[in-house]
Amino acid sequence: MEAVLETSRYDALTGRGTAWQETIINFIIDTLDRIFGNMVIPEGSSVNARWIGILLTVVIGILITVAAFIFYKMIKESRSRKSYSDIYDEIVNKAYTAQELIELSKQSQDQRISVRYRYIAALLAMNQERIVKIEPSFTNAIIEKQIKKSKPELSEPFSQVADVFHRTWFGKKVISENEHEIYVKSSDTLIRGGIS
Repeated sequence: MEAVLETSRYDALTGRGTAWQETIINFIIDTLDRIFGNMVIPEGSSVNARWIGILLTVVIGILITVAAFIFYKMIKESRSRKSYSDIYDEIVNKAYTAQELIELSKQSQDQRISVRYRYIAALLAMNQERIVKIEPSFTNAIIEKQIKKSKPELSEPFSQVADVFHRTWFGKKVISENEHEIYVKSSDTLIRGGIS
């Protein structure tokens, strides 16, 4: 029995082993010692080479985290642009009129789809009225800049419509009945081109 317990697989049971956290920490410290252990520190200096290594490791860790976050944002933005491209493709390929899109919006039982059709109808109507020029790569920020130049009074309704569209379509959020009514009024204002 003692011979069996002497094998390494029973180290944790017999108290001879170390916890996995200790193993990882020891590995990191050994690696830092190998990398920074031979650093020459001037005599009389109160700086410890091990602490310099740890500090550099922390800085590198922060840089890697920031790079990963930026990479994540870039991927998310490219997916968002692809979704916008799909919307513009639908406008071009299906050859809907704004009124047809409004009817599709009214008939839809799914709030997300209803909001999407109304959003496309607003873009299509503003494009036809030359309030904006729509391109597949355009974001709502670019469209809003165009609106501010050509018809500034539509900027606020567009901002409301874009916000609801983002929350429902990309964020998959459900909006309240009151928010939906405001959305419908704002999108109707955009579709009419700001005509009261």
